[in-house]
Amino acid sequence: MQILYSYLISLIIGTLTLCLGVYQLVQCDFSITTGYGIARILLSLSLCFIGLFIGLSQLFISILPIKKRWKMIPLETDYCGPIIKDKIDANYAYQLYSFFKEGNGKGLLCKRDVFRIVEEANVLLQNKDGLVKVTIEPNEHITVVGDLHGQFYDLCNLFQQNGLPSATNKYIFNGDLVDRGVFGIEIVLTLYSFLIAFPQSLFINRGNHETYDVNYSYGFLTEVQSKYDQETFIEVAGSLRWLPYCHLINNSVFIVHGGLPPTPLEIDKINQLQRGDDPEDGSIESELLWNDPQAAKGNSPSYRGIGHVFGPDVTQEFLNLNHLDLIIRSHEMKMNGYEWNIENKLMTIFSAPNYCGTVGNKGAYVLLSFDENTKPITKIIQFDSVIAPHITLSKEPKLHEFEDIEIDVETVWNNVAPLLACAFSLFAIINEL
Repeated sequence: MQILYSYLISLIIGTLTLCLGVYQLVQCDFSITTGYGIARILLSLSLCFIGLFIGLSQLFISILPIKKRWKMIPLETDYCGPIIKDKIDANYAYQLYSFFKEGNGKGLLCKRDVFRIVEEANVLLQNKDGLVKVTIEPNEHITVVGDLHGQFYDLCNLFQQNGLPSATNKYIFNGDLVDRGVFGIEIVLTLYSFLIAFPQSLFINRGNHETYDVNYSYGFLTEVQSKYDQETFIEVAGSLRWLPYCHLINNSVFIVHGGLPPTPLEIDKINQLQRGDDPEDGSIESELLWNDPQAAKGNSPSYRGIGHVFGPDVTQEFLNLNHLDLIIRSHEMKMNGYEWNIENKLMTIFSAPNYCGTVGNKGAYVLLSFDENTKPITKIIQFDSVIAPHITLSKEPKLHEFEDIEIDVETVWNNVAPLLACAFSLFAIINEL
């Protein structure tokens, strides 16, 4: 939101300057071909150009992704953690994971490499479809992991049981990587590093906690501001909004964080959905992230206050329409770590044991494979929580209501002021001609 309002200020100033230039241009007498007449026309055109540039300056500076922005960030002089020397490969991903795991909650990656990891992940994510199709060979399996919610050390426990991601050990993480727990940034950077190292073996879905609005209220903003700064939060949270909505395994198993929209959906149309921003309430994008199953037939407004709950008839209709066998979703805490909402048709998987440190639930993940008839086989593995280091986050989140927004006036002024000075100088010169 800070970026948005900075851009709006720049746009307003630029528009006013452009109008001033157009006004001066209209006053020009194009029949006068003397030096003064030509100079007045050229200066008026320059004023129009400056107005356009001011209006677009914040767009190019703050909105559009800047490739290799990480190169402009200096390395901290007292930093002693892992450094990306050449490229983000498997060795670096394993090294970073060990650094976080053994750091007792205090091992922070340098900001420069945070930005580099996120920027390289962005390249991969922005080139993916909203629905990613994955093929698993008959002798392979893929592990489906549910909500993690910043519980990095429980993810470490899962990896210890099931193995780290590799070319032969494939994973799908089904959204809600961050918020609530205090080690969300460690989860994101670890998974992004493995994603870059093994782009054909690690996949991540977007959850409802991969949105700015939710991150502002449920802890991720506080965490990243405490460990780094707001600039880093904007970079990381912005990247999470590019995660795909769904994955389709062997054209048989549909994996989505939330659930099914009220109206029948052909899955190929998911690739037409908007990505890279927060979905509007009531949109298909929002329904995929927020919806839950219910025992009753049909659709009803959700108890969450956003989205809907959908019945077994809606599930069966979706499976029939898209010729699918199974839906795996997450989004809801289950005491056993999983639940068959509809036997062999719809499953909920939740991978944050002892949710928020108080609930006492188990975590679970699914080993998904296929038989000789290409039918899915699911093996559910439960696991318990582990003790995580205690850390104190030092900054309170800044809410995004208008009156609480801190507009980066200095950045806007530094970019616009020189151009504004030129514009008013031109205006004065024109009126003297």
